[in-house]
Amino acid sequence: MSALAALFTIAAAAAQTVSGGAGDPQPSGPRRISAPAEKYTVSPGGVDMRTGMFVYKQTDISIGGEGESGGLSLDRITAPNPYGHLTPFGGMFSSNWEIMLTDKRIDIFRGLNDDNSGPDYRIRIFFGGRSETFSGYGNQTGFIQMSQNPLTSLTYTGDRASGTALYTFTATDGTAVTFRPVAGMDCSAQIRCAYVSTIVEPDGTLLSFDYDYDAAAVGNRARLRSITSSRGYALVLEGGGNLTTKACVLNLTQAPLPANRLCPANAPATVTYSYSGGQLTGVTTASNVTQSFTYSANNVGFVKPGQSTPWLTNSYGGNGGGDEDFASWSIVGAQSFADGQSYTYSYDYAPEIDGKPDVLAGGSYTDALAHKTIVRFDFPLMPNATNPGYVFGGGYPYVNFGDLVYQVTPGPTQIIDPLDRKTTFDYCDRVAAAGYPSYERNRCVVGRLQSFTDPEGAKTDLYYDASRTVSKAVRHAKVGSNQEDITTLATHSCGDASLAKICAKPTSVTDARQRTTDYAYDPAHGGVLTETGPAGANGVRPQTRYSYAQRTAWIANGTGWVAAGPPVWLLVRKSLCKVGAATAVGCAVAGDEIVTIYDYGPDAGPNNLRLRGMVVDDGGLSLRTCYAYDTLGNKISETKPRASLGSCP
Repeated sequence: MSALAALFTIAAAAAQTVSGGAGDPQPSGPRRISAPAEKYTVSPGGVDMRTGMFVYKQTDISIGGEGESGGLSLDRITAPNPYGHLTPFGGMFSSNWEIMLTDKRIDIFRGLNDDNSGPDYRIRIFFGGRSETFSGYGNQTGFIQMSQNPLTSLTYTGDRASGTALYTFTATDGTAVTFRPVAGMDCSAQIRCAYVSTIVEPDGTLLSFDYDYDAAAVGNRARLRSITSSRGYALVLEGGGNLTTKACVLNLTQAPLPANRLCPANAPATVTYSYSGGQLTGVTTASNVTQSFTYSANNVGFVKPGQSTPWLTNSYGGNGGGDEDFASWSIVGAQSFADGQSYTYSYDYAPEIDGKPDVLAGGSYTDALAHKTIVRFDFPLMPNATNPGYVFGGGYPYVNFGDLVYQVTPGPTQIIDPLDRKTTFDYCDRVAAAGYPSYERNRCVVGRLQSFTDPEGAKTDLYYDASRTVSKAVRHAKVGSNQEDITTLATHSCGDASLAKICAKPTSVTDARQRTTDYAYDPAHGGVLTETGPAGANGVRPQTRYSYAQRTAWIANGTGWVAAGPPVWLLVRKSLCKVGAATAVGCAVAGDEIVTIYDYGPDAGPNNLRLRGMVVDDGGLSLRTCYAYDTLGNKISETKPRASLGSCP
């Protein structure tokens, strides 16, 4: 059971009393329980209504094919940044590779989370513009996932107190992210902060990160200079200080990674960046077109290549956002678009707490036609029925009788469109609420989304299992409709760390007609092994089977080719039965099997392990399809299935 699930279970049993004594905490005044923003709630203009931040992403350069494991891309994004962090593209612009861990000391017992002191730990993982938050007691080795996202974990080796520990974050899909020691002051001048060191994807693909490091700097000592993929690709970043001035991608099957980590003249693709006063003013891509940015007062303009005026201007009004975990960003007050559309924003804040930063959550936006949309979050008081009350687990503090402890919902509780149509969302754990005494007025323990109701009054209830993903969804029929409720189910297999790569994947899915599809996975890499559908008219459950093998990419070393790194898992075979049932070794009916074989080229160099071909064999005819790629890994040709083709080049 996850820590947060344990919190809900214990709270449901009833608020428990801790014996009073001289050491028990006393009422400490208003407090907030607010995990940093985890998900986007984006307006039509691209502004996140949870933070007021403009959500931006632009891919400048890539290699390895879109969506392919092991490929690399460089994306400019906007993201919350740890206090004291200097971004690689200046000002508001960050990178998809700004993957950071911050270590803050807190006091869980007394609810002191914002002064960076105390015996306990608050660890925050920054990635892709959002974050995952964990808390841990100083006298225990484990961490509690504070965020409401599907199940993730955080472990470490070494000494936390000295900052030399190596933390490993395991994502929902089993991806393992290991960080450098926080004592190195990699990415902030104000708090302990470390950059990512390696990423191991579920299939075994290894991404290795290399940094320039200035030990004499006060903070922001590290600057990313290269990322290497075990699929035979690399991303090189040149620059000075914190700023990136040039980036290129390399296919390592063609030439080795330069020892000086500088972009060679013959790099397959290069992008350059220009600045003025530390602000990004231009991005020139591999196709020699330039996107530019303008700055005036509190305005930022986005100018497309070949244009002289912005297609979008964001007005920030001098406002800045932040949270109690030492992150900051810029808040958009208004937007104007070249097509005449515009949006103005008004924001709501959680109840004010003396000495703590204001927490923005929700508000409204109004377009050029005065159409207003309201996005409301909620700030329910934590239940505090006993004296002193106590919520066990979850890393939450004591809640004393008379204390005002506010929570912030992870998503909006109400969205009202310009026609006054309301969609509502409930985050108050239903089991916990049922367990409190009848006289307890504050019955909400904020958790994952419990239900939502559309403007027509149709309500959908959501239930979760140990994977922290939805295991049951019930869409209730509208009152008076004479329709039945619609129920869908999913099961998951979660246990110890060996199941991390499959925990969030359903082992069965049952649709509204009660038809069930079953799945089996390989815990070594998370790939599906069998997919067994519901029985057809003949009573047979169709099954598709998948087989995998480990392969190694081969890269250049100056004199030939060598293995690029650890092997990765690749799909090599898929099979199914046309009409009959499947058996442990094939099909019950002779000649009934259709087999697809996947070809990734020879076990020799050069080889990036891209799919070179596949053969579909139905027992009577084999048809082969071949693929070819350019140096950047983009598919440039595909043959039609042919029976006479013996192999792919």
